[in-house]
This record gives sequence, structure tokens and C-alpha cells, in this order.
Amino acid sequence: MAACRRSIALLESRLGDELTVTRPTRREDDSNGHKTDAVAHEPAVTVVTDTPPDTVPDVRGMSVRDAVRRLVTLGVRARAAGDGFVVSQDPSPGTPIEPGAVCRLVLERGPARQAGRTDHP
Repeated sequence: MAACRRSIALLESRLGDELTVTRPTRREDDSNGHKTDAVAHEPAVTVVTDTPPDTVPDVRGMSVRDAVRRLVTLGVRARAAGDGFVVSQDPSPGTPIEPGAVCRLVLERGPARQAGRTDHP
């Protein structure tokens, strides 16, 4: 169970909002012989992505750190130019990942970086 929790924590650190952890249910007989739903002891992990498997993910809008982390976990090297958030990428999202692939990222500072900031006159 501890190994499962460590694996889930590692996935959460790499995938963030794309990770859903649920506890599956199974049908069991209660003391009266009626079928009831029981929660399984081991959690199930579902990973949801916005691109098909083995394709370049859409990293536009991400910080360079998050974008590089996402690409590296898929075996894609990243080359970034600029500062701020990813505004474009090459190859484009959904492109099949080829061995030794490099994804070029263009970064710009933009409103996303300052979204939580409020200026007072």
C-alpha cells in the first residue's frame, strides 16, 4: 500500500491536474445476503491526456518548467527560447513522437504570469 501511495504521489507531481485517483467498488454480500457496493482497498489511477498516446502533448500556456517536465516524461527533449510561458511549440500537439525527438518551445511573458497580481492606482 505504501508503494502504491508513493507511485501516486510521483504521478501527481508529474501530471498535476490530469491525474484522477479513485477507489473502485465491488459487489459483496452483506450479513443478510443482499448485494452491496464495497470500496476496494487499493486505489485505481486514471490518467487523462489531451492528446493520443505516443504523440507530442500540447504544452502551450505552461511554464517552461512544467512544459519541459511533461515532455521529458514522454522521452522528448525540449529546447526553449524566451522567458515566461510557452506560446508556441514545434512539433505541434498530436504529432507522433519519434525516437530522439526535440520539441522547440517559444516563451513570452504574458498576462498568465501576472493573473494573480492586482495594481492599485
